[in-house]
Order: sequence, then structure tokens, then C-alpha cells
Amino acid sequence: MTSSNREAVERHIKTHSVRSNEDRSAVNILQAFLRSDGKINPNFAYNDKWPNTDGTFEFVSNPSVSRRPTQNFSVQIKGSSCYSESNGVVKYSLKSLAFPAYIYSRVTQDPGILFIVLNPEVRGSERVFWKYMSPQFVNSIDYTHDSVTIAFSSDEEILNTEESINFFCDKLEKIINHHSFISQLENVNYSENDVKKIIKMCDEQITESIERFEIYDDTRDNISRRILTKLEDLCMSTLILNSLDSRFQTTSVQLAWERSMLNIETKYLGSFYRGLKYIGKRIPDEGQSERLMLKYYDFLWQIRNFLSEHFKINILDNLEKFPLHMDDPVEKNYYELIANAIDSVHVKTGQLRNSRYYVQKKVPFFVGKERYYEITLQLAGACSTKYNRITAYTKDNISTNYSIKIGYEEASVDLWGIDSKLKVITNWKVSLDPTCLNKMAKVLCNETRISSNYGEYNSLMKFLTETGMDFLDLIDLQEVRFSDIIDEIYKDTNTSKFKDILLLLRGRYSNASRSVGSNTIRYLLINLREETLDGVLINQFAYKRMCNELNLSSKCIPFEKKPFLSNLAGSKSVGNGNIKNIVRAAGFDKVDFMHPYLILKSHIKQSGEIYFDEKLLDYNDIIRYNSQLDKWERDQGYQIIRESGHICIESYEKSTTYILNELLRRSKIDNKGQKEFNRSFLKNNTEIDDVLKRNC
Repeated sequence: MTSSNREAVERHIKTHSVRSNEDRSAVNILQAFLRSDGKINPNFAYNDKWPNTDGTFEFVSNPSVSRRPTQNFSVQIKGSSCYSESNGVVKYSLKSLAFPAYIYSRVTQDPGILFIVLNPEVRGSERVFWKYMSPQFVNSIDYTHDSVTIAFSSDEEILNTEESINFFCDKLEKIINHHSFISQLENVNYSENDVKKIIKMCDEQITESIERFEIYDDTRDNISRRILTKLEDLCMSTLILNSLDSRFQTTSVQLAWERSMLNIETKYLGSFYRGLKYIGKRIPDEGQSERLMLKYYDFLWQIRNFLSEHFKINILDNLEKFPLHMDDPVEKNYYELIANAIDSVHVKTGQLRNSRYYVQKKVPFFVGKERYYEITLQLAGACSTKYNRITAYTKDNISTNYSIKIGYEEASVDLWGIDSKLKVITNWKVSLDPTCLNKMAKVLCNETRISSNYGEYNSLMKFLTETGMDFLDLIDLQEVRFSDIIDEIYKDTNTSKFKDILLLLRGRYSNASRSVGSNTIRYLLINLREETLDGVLINQFAYKRMCNELNLSSKCIPFEKKPFLSNLAGSKSVGNGNIKNIVRAAGFDKVDFMHPYLILKSHIKQSGEIYFDEKLLDYNDIIRYNSQLDKWERDQGYQIIRESGHICIESYEKSTTYILNELLRRSKIDNKGQKEFNRSFLKNNTEIDDVLKRNC
């Protein structure tokens, strides 16, 4: 936040709201409307003028099970008969910006709700609307002005009915799951003291949630759901704290993220934040919170160690109490044996082997307060298969999508009486096949002949190893930082062939670019695999160009237009576990458009069903999604159908009905010659042992 913006916001906070008779009447009406069998427990004030809120209400998600509040909400309540309405949209002019300014500027765990009661003094004409003071909303207000016009949709009206109140409560549940005060950090520079306060709050909440498992005999999914709401807060605070030093008393999220990505020791913070930004686009379903928490446990472990080692801040003392393995004694014993074998290897920098591998799978496990990794490595190369995989173990977090070379030692382990050998990684480095670099240049209509003997190749691999970055991370850096890194990489090299390629990529295909082919190019940079590059290049079977500037086949056009729907040419890019890479390549704005489709697809995968209640998705989002599909996509059945209170993806419905009809048709067809075969069998087999067959 700039000093001028801060002054504008503070100016509104220091003002006192003038209460009117309509405002006082509005409080009484709102209390009557919010009767909800104990879910909403208001604590509203009539004459409270500081700090420009009108009290709070507690939300209890399931009063029949527990009266413990799930979340507190800060509120402001305004009454008015001055408004306009057109095409179902109600517009109201908020004359004081004190409440949104308060939410904007203060670090608070409580979400803010603005209630507007229209016609509060006209019996029978009262209408209640609400607006969530989301980070996006409060950041959209121009605080140099004294008022703002707010538009309310039909979904933001509360009717005096049980159904409408339940719908409002469902919305509150979603707000609780999404709300994160750390989102304000994207537009506000915070000091070290501010960030440490947030870390302390997060520590208290996460620690208390873990303790609930033993005290209240809570489920792991419920614990995970509560912890997930605080992860972005904790991650972002640590990210910012890492970027503060004697030169910078405050910092921004962008600078903090870039700084974390330039060091492999802190890259996990940037990667964690990027993953949480994607998770923030959707609400975890039943059971999904548990799976996410098991995945993110490793990040919590790293954050705890990082804060302890670098800032002497001790947090998450009871992290080991989180039920990772549900106390399976066999599994626990197995990991203890593996950990002892890993610790028995004392070679620190073993000689690198010649083969290159991709990290196919990386599974962390924890013994005491130590962390280890079980890594599945896939032999790199266009002709490699799943039979070219090995399993190795390490304490290093090998965080790269590119191929690597490893050095390892074998360690012995006695697994329940069986003497086994396991590979313990003692050294590793990023080692892209030079062919991949040359083919990437070919995609850009350039020619390079880089080999592993080139000084610039070794300098590039050293940079990728030490930072854990990929080339997409590099070209997305700010201009000054990017130039400094390029100069550092090439300062002692005799050649700079790939430097020109990197400059071209930065100029045309960074995250701010809208160049033709940007989705494809950016996606290729994430993994740089030879087989993927071969699939997009022009060849004898795909000889039409996508555009003149790139050596890409026209088969890449569907992916370029709709990367979340269409596979990249020659590969299965639309698959499990790959959506984060597509988000990185295409951007979050494409996720917003695809949100309805992705939610439905996720529910289909988890439940095995194809029809869902229409309340699962906002109707306007469905209309917006369907309207952006082209003819080919509609013909393929990507539309979302809404009928009789249910929604589904058209292609899933058509495929399912076709299969069922085909099975019914085939079930009515006699097998030719089956009757004759049965008679022959009975004639030649007079003694049948099976009682059921004999009775038939």
C-alpha cells in the first residue's frame, strides 16, 4: 500500500458513521430475518460508532452436533429507502467507506459482511441484501472518494424463508473455507512485526486444531479442513519474512515470491504458495481436505524448521501429533528401518552416474522430527517405459521437473528377516539432455547445437540445480532480476547460444504476454521432455504450421485455445495431477472460466456419479462457461446441461446412456449355437457335482 493510499484509507476509518432511524430499524429487521435454529447467533449494536462496525455474529455450522462457533463475522448494517433496481440487480450508494476501509487495512481473522435493509420502516416491504467484504471487493474501491455504489444480485438477497436462510448459511460455509486475511498482503507492504503477529496467530490456530484430535476425538478430515484455512496465511507470512532484511523494512508479495524462487532452500515456499493459490479457486470436498493436508504436511515441516533455524521462532510444537499413518505399527516400523538405513550412509557427495532420470514420484515420510523421501525415478528419453524405473531414498528435497543425474550408495536393511538393498542418493544435479535445448530452439525457429561440453550448458545446469527453478520461472521474473541472472549465468562462458533463446522467450512469452502460441511454449518449458517436444514439432504427419513465428504444428491449436479441455499434440496434458502445470502455463484467468467444468469433473471422479444438484454451481457461471465454448467443443459434449434441478457434463451423459443401451441391446441377442451346445453338454455329462447346475 502506498503512503497516499494508506492515508486515504485511514481517513475513512477515523470518521464516525452517522446513525439514522432507518439504520436502527434495520438492526431489528435483520435479527428477525436471520432466525436459523442456532446457526447464526447475532450480537448487533444500535449505537456503536467505533471502529465502524455494528457488532458481530457467530456462525455454528451444525448446532445439533456442537454449539462451538465455527467463525465470527464482523458486520455493518445500513437501512435505506434510496436505491435503484434494474434487470434484477439492486444498486445502493454506500455513503461512508469506514467499514470496507476497516476491513481493508486491518489484519483480522474475521470476515466482514455488509447488510443493507431496504425499506426498513415500511411494513411488508422490507428486503435484506448482503455483501461479503472479500479482498477482491475491498481492493476494488477507490478510497480517495467518499462513497461507492454497490450492486447486489438476486443471490445476495435474503428472503424471510427457511430455504433462503439455509442458502445464506451455505454461502457462509464457503466464505469460511475461502477467507484468508493474508490475501490483503498482495496489495499491502507489511513490516516484520506485522508478519510475526500473523505467524503467531496461525501457530495458535493450527496447534489447537491438532490437539482437538485427541481431546475431542475429531476426524482427520475435520482437523485438516480447519488447518487448510490457515495455510496460506502461514505460508505467505513466512514468504515475506524470508525477504525482509536490513535493506528492506517492508516488501511486496511479488518480490518475496521471486526471492524465494532463487534459492533451492526456500523454493518450497514459492511452490507452496503457488499451489495454495490454485486450491483457493475451489473448496475441498468431503475427504479431500484430509488428502490435501497429508500432501502439505511436508511444507509445514519445512516452514517450522526454517523459522526455527533462521528467525529463532518456534511454532507447531505438536505437528508430530497429526495422524499421518493413523498409528499403523507395521508401517511405522517399516519407515524406521528405512530411516536407519539411510542414516547409515555417510558419503555426502558421491560420484554422479551417466544416466538421466525424471522424478516420477516423491513421497516424504517422517521419523521423529526428521524427514526423508522415497523417490521413484524414470529413465529419461523418448523410448523409456515404466520398466525403466528405480526407487531411491534421500533426505534432500529434489525439487525439479527437469531430468537429473544422481550418485548413490547401496545400504543394507533387514526387513523382517529378509536382507534387502536400497539406493541412498548422495549427490544429484539437474542435467537436461542438450537435445531438449536444441529442440526448444527449433520450436522458436532457431538453430542451436549445444552439447554438454559447452560452458554455458554447465552454467545453466548449475543455476537450475542451485535454485530449483525451471525456465518458465526464469522468464516470469521481473525485467531487472531476469537481466541480472542472465548476466551472472553467462559472465564466464565462451558461448551464448541459448542466451538468445532465453531473451526471446522472455520478450515474447513471459506471463504478461499474449503472443500466439504462448500457452504451448510456456507449457513446454515446465518439463522440457524430448517426447513432448517431438509431439508439437512439424513433421511429415503434421506439416501445417500453427503460425509463422513458431515451428509448431496446427494440432496445437485446440490446446492453445482451451488448454484445460484439449490435450497438447502428442501427449495427454489433460490428466490427473497435471492441472497445476496448465495453470502455470495459461494463467488463473483461464481457471475461472473453466471452474464449473473442473468442479463437475472432480465430483464425477470422486463419486462415480454423473448427475449432481444444480446448487453445486452458480447458474450464471454455467451460462458464462457454455457461452464461451466453440462449435467443436459443443460437438464433443463439453457443455454443462441443467435440467430438472440437476446438472451434468453432456459428454458423460451421452457416453453413459450409449453404453447402457448397448448393453441392453446385446443382452437380448442369443448366442448362436448356445442351446445346442448346452444340450450336448448335458447329454455327455450325466454326473454333475454342482447342485445348482444339476437343479437347472
